[in-house]
Amino acid sequence: MERKKIVIAVIIILALGVVAYAGTTPVKVGKKVLCRYGHVIEDSTRTIRVPRWMANRFKVKTVKSICERHKKCEELYAKAQKQLAEKKLSQAKKTLGKVSKLDPKFENVKTQLQQIEAAVSGTPPSPGTTPGEPPSPGIPTPSPGTPPTPGVSTPPAVDLAALLPKDIPGFTTGNIARGDNYACCGYIPKNHPRVESLLISVYNRGSLESAKAFIDSVSKKAFPSDARTTTIRGHPAYFGTDVTTYATLSWYDGVIVYEIHMMSATGKPKELYEDIVAVTKYIP
Repeated sequence: MERKKIVIAVIIILALGVVAYAGTTPVKVGKKVLCRYGHVIEDSTRTIRVPRWMANRFKVKTVKSICERHKKCEELYAKAQKQLAEKKLSQAKKTLGKVSKLDPKFENVKTQLQQIEAAVSGTPPSPGTTPGEPPSPGIPTPSPGTPPTPGVSTPPAVDLAALLPKDIPGFTTGNIARGDNYACCGYIPKNHPRVESLLISVYNRGSLESAKAFIDSVSKKAFPSDARTTTIRGHPAYFGTDVTTYATLSWYDGVIVYEIHMMSATGKPKELYEDIVAVTKYIP
């Protein structure tokens, strides 16, 4: 009799277990870290079973970051753009070659290497690496019947967008606007008591003289109030405001000019000095 009771109890327990299991559903939990260039850096997700009515309380936390390899690519690619802007083609070729070894498909590295080769040799780059591949966009093609002249082909266009921050903590990155000699991007603060908006622009002034003149001819005239000077990465910089709305910070590095506009949320742009300087550490 005792044995029979034990068997019945086991059967009841197993039956309850089956019923309980049938009332659950599998869900994924944990954390996944993605590189902003598309691949997974870390994946600690796992599958567990929970009651169906609790399933919507569980989810995978996805975090965007950047892997060490692509962080190095960004640093080298930005360096190469500055070298291209100063027409240091051999240095730029060497720097872009390092990027290509890390990731041959990174940004415009393949096209720029082809364009440098064309500029140095005076011959158009090959149409592609495989039969039937069209020429890369932006690669100059000599006019029919006009033989190329060594050393005078058009050098690669500078990718100024590479000199803008991809991410700034506490801000949402907007869309990049580009022109022949400039690139700019807006950043919206997620929750900042003093900042309403942020705009960072980069200009290729073409010459050191023009870059040096930018602060006097543009920044100081548009933002003459609350003026002060500082140093950004070893370069002289100017801070000024329009008194009521905007603060600016501008400096040059070779032929490249950086300009930051920060809109005050309190109507006191002169109080944004520390905030606007802090942004510069995220510029490549």
